[in-house]
Amino acid sequence: MNPALIKLITSGIFLGTIAGISPGPLLTLVISESLLNGRKAGIRMALVPAITDLPIVLVSVFILSRLSAYQTILGIISMAGSVFLLYLAYGSLFFRGRGSLKTVSPKRTFAKGILANFLSPHPYLFWMLIGGSILMESRSAGWYAPALFLFLFYLCLIGSKIIIAWLSSRFADILHARWYLYTIRFLGFLLLLFAVYFFIEGVNYIF
Repeated sequence: MNPALIKLITSGIFLGTIAGISPGPLLTLVISESLLNGRKAGIRMALVPAITDLPIVLVSVFILSRLSAYQTILGIISMAGSVFLLYLAYGSLFFRGRGSLKTVSPKRTFAKGILANFLSPHPYLFWMLIGGSILMESRSAGWYAPALFLFLFYLCLIGSKIIIAWLSSRFADILHARWYLYTIRFLGFLLLLFAVYFFIEGVNYIF
């Protein structure tokens, strides 16, 4: 298999999974809805990215396509993406369970979940600094490559949140389970490796 395609598949699966299970506003909503209103409510909240992210992805790719001729700017964006990944890695490596998540009102609805995700900076930062760059680079592997990355990314992102919603509805103490904490921290370590990769890519763009 094409090495570039293998890297693309690996990136889609890993980044989608870490985005799905990492601490953040949407994960809080998924868990709180599952605990308060049952598994179906949590699963509905897990589907929010499928609704909110398309315009974010399109805008990010449009902007990056206009900058594709400016290697220095792309290098700076890639290095900024490295810093963002370091920030995400820090949150994962020092995750402590339920106390690491922000309190969310139990009266949130699906519509409010959509609004919360639109207003969260994370999707914008991810697609401008990381995901958009991967999509631009993946075009060299064929027309289907960007679609494959998006499919795998959102399959793992939404799928992992659905699994957490199901577990939360059955096991209220999931956030304190050792296996969950260790998984989060291990993925945080892998995020550090991705941060290094993006930094090197940024340096290559500039120099």
